[in-house]
Amino acid sequence: MSDNHPANTNMESQLIERLHKMVHRWPEVSGCYLQPEAHVVDGIIHGLARSQMMFGHSYCP
Repeated sequence: MSDNHPANTNMESQLIERLHKMVHRWPEVSGCYLQPEAHVVDGIIHGLARSQMMFGHSYCP
């Protein structure tokens, strides 16, 4: 996802942090549940970040 440029790496890290907060807040406001396996949730978060970086929108991976 990142081309290892420091600005892109920092932007990607900030985006992943923001998406992580959003995804973990979602069950509180929606009544839904997260997948219990953390690696699956992390994969989805990274997929959302990749979509945001590539297309400008956090399309579902």
